Amino acid sequence: MLKIPVAAVVAGLVGVAVLVRAQEPQQPVFRGRIETVAVPVTVFDPEDSLVTNLTRDDFTVLDNGKKQQITTFSSGLQPIRAIALVDISASMMPVIDLAMSGAEQFVDRLRPDDRARVGIFSTQTWMSPEFTANRDALLSWLHRDLPFNNPTRLLDAINDSVTALLPETGRRVVIVFTDGCDTASEMGWGPLLNRIRGEDVMVYAVMFQPHLEVQPPPQHAITFGMNMPTTVTTVRNSPSMGGAPCVLHHFLELKSGSPIGDFKKIDDPRWVRGAGLVDQLASETGGGRVWLTPMAEANRVFTTILNELHTLYLLGFTPQTPDGTMHELTVKVKDPKLVIRARQHYLAPQGAAVKH
Repeated sequence: MLKIPVAAVVAGLVGVAVLVRAQEPQQPVFRGRIETVAVPVTVFDPEDSLVTNLTRDDFTVLDNGKKQQITTFSSGLQPIRAIALVDISASMMPVIDLAMSGAEQFVDRLRPDDRARVGIFSTQTWMSPEFTANRDALLSWLHRDLPFNNPTRLLDAINDSVTALLPETGRRVVIVFTDGCDTASEMGWGPLLNRIRGEDVMVYAVMFQPHLEVQPPPQHAITFGMNMPTTVTTVRNSPSMGGAPCVLHHFLELKSGSPIGDFKKIDDPRWVRGAGLVDQLASETGGGRVWLTPMAEANRVFTTILNELHTLYLLGFTPQTPDGTMHELTVKVKDPKLVIRARQHYLAPQGAAVKH
């Protein structure tokens, strides 16, 4: 019987381990915003096609106007952690089938190494129980009976999704299907914007734009705001819709005898600027926004969205000024003809700069 020295066996195993490790793709590890600031970047050419062949040297990152050393860089296909969130409030009823179909299209295009949850929201947020790669389980959850209701808590739902994503690693994204209306969130716009700026979570918005007419209940004859009529109509339309959208008469659901001050929520900018606020959340995080209509090619739209999310560049740098304040981020590329979509702010840590 041939005897092989133990040292030779160990050496051989170590050699195999080194070979296997060398063949594994190296992924950047972001240990949190204190050590490394993650900056997701998507780049398009003038024809709006994805640009995927850039290198680290093509990018410049500015922190409050000061150039930073890019310490980590990744590109190419990478998995995502996502929450697909569908607005099922009353203002979405004319387009709810389209919204649910869009969420299904998104789930259908998830890759085997992706993990996702699906959710719905109106008066509160409901989510599937765990992140999973099982697309059938996600689709089954979406096909449950929907608890249609009012009012709308859009900002709360996005905030809940950010919280759910924080324990996850990798590229984290909330894709929200909504018309942008929010009538009752406890989370204020300012605090949510600051939280979004402080976390490494991307918001991607799929927007719907039905006509929305807002009227007070007929038993309340009051004046809204400054010299406004008793019935206030908020109409939001876009030439890009390519057709006449649905019309919905939306009544604020306040009980009889509610204080007059409650009705002044009609002046809340989340009614009249909702789409703009969602757009700002997407811009702040490097996410995109698309309008989905019955005329749109849904297959192409969601193939494009998943391609963007899987192939975006991920840059990282070590913050040099740990002053605990909000910093402005600017990303540039050498070719001025290219269009960049990137995170715009981050919350700097408080304390001594990280040393390596």
